[in-house]
Amino acid sequence: MKNVKLFEEFLNENIRKQLPEFLEKIAAAEKEFPSKNKRSELQKLAKKTSGSETIDQDTKFTYSPDGQVFVVYQYKNQEKVDDANWKGEGDVDKAKEELVLSPKPFGVYAETGRPGWRVYADGKKDKIGKYGETKY
Repeated sequence: MKNVKLFEEFLNENIRKQLPEFLEKIAAAEKEFPSKNKRSELQKLAKKTSGSETIDQDTKFTYSPDGQVFVVYQYKNQEKVDDANWKGEGDVDKAKEELVLSPKPFGVYAETGRPGWRVYADGKKDKIGKYGETKY
């Protein structure tokens, strides 16, 4: 048990040292990415840039230019997305095209790795697991 506590203290100290760098990257991403965006444009960017990724879910679209900073968008018209997904009404890709940046502090965040920590613009941090899920 003592080893676990020492390891957690080490991780917290490491995050504290990296926090200014993370906050700087988050602020840069907030300036760089518009509050409204197109899903297709972000998918093209992800294909062109090595290390970048997109996570396309039913309620949000996440783009990471470098695998460390993540920009989270919501679908502008979630009702259309839900109708296309669950009722089979309409085109899913068209419904998901228009994106709006998620509210602060969850719109842009950085990750130290998985498992590791997720750091938000306000300095808050959450412990995350191997698949990016929040650990409590």
